[in-house]
Amino acid sequence: MASSDTNPPVQLQFGDDTVAIGLPVDPGVIDLAETLADPAVANLAEELEQREERIQELEEQLAAVDSRSTLFTWIRDAADEAGLVFGWGTVYLTLFLALWGGRTPGKKLLGLRVVRLNGQPLGLLMSLERAGGYAAGFATGLLGFARVWWDPNRQGIHDKIAETVVIREGQPNLLYREGAAEAPGPNDIEELAR
Repeated sequence: MASSDTNPPVQLQFGDDTVAIGLPVDPGVIDLAETLADPAVANLAEELEQREERIQELEEQLAAVDSRSTLFTWIRDAADEAGLVFGWGTVYLTLFLALWGGRTPGKKLLGLRVVRLNGQPLGLLMSLERAGGYAAGFATGLLGFARVWWDPNRQGIHDKIAETVVIREGQPNLLYREGAAEAPGPNDIEELAR
């Protein structure tokens, strides 16, 4: 009983109430448990601190990305996508117009054809120049394309740049030429349609 006098039972306090639990524990056992657990607890505490620092770093990086990802990211992504679209679009328009006699699959289906105003064949370089004119149409805020509504020959800016016009095959195409005294005659139209 001498040991119970020196080592009182473990006591827990709940508000104003104190409860004694179990048998008394020798202080040497408690010291031994603290000694054995101390390095493991220290390692866990250090690891927890490192993880909290890493979480803080990641939160700061995320905040930085969020602040940049508004207008700048949208513009960059749109430019990347537009570059891809313009690249393939330019290849498509250049090759089809040059190799299919001024037609793309859609133009062929609708009976349309692109011809040069001087009657020369639409070659690879002229097709590339016309396809490049689409960039001017976009650069003008689509006004370069809207000009087909008021241009007498229904030419967009890409047609003006490349000196081309879209005609409907098998129908007379009266083209207005600036400075011309009169509309072109039937021979001029047939020459353009060839």
